[in-house]
Amino acid sequence: MRLPQVELAVATHRGADETTPHVYAALGEHVARHELSVDGPIRESYLEGFPGIDPHSVTEIGWPVFRISR
Repeated sequence: MRLPQVELAVATHRGADETTPHVYAALGEHVARHELSVDGPIRESYLEGFPGIDPHSVTEIGWPVFRISR
């Protein structure tokens, strides 16, 4: 699937799948506090391992934001 290009605020989650919601919460709080959010799906990129299976997996979480600089 090809997704449209978008600016993202990104956080990296390392570890067990059960701790992923903590990273989502921290990223969402940052984006909300700085009023950066735009409509669009949150994206996950799986960099290492398999989330939910590998306790050492690495996932990049991207929250759509508007561009604040060039």
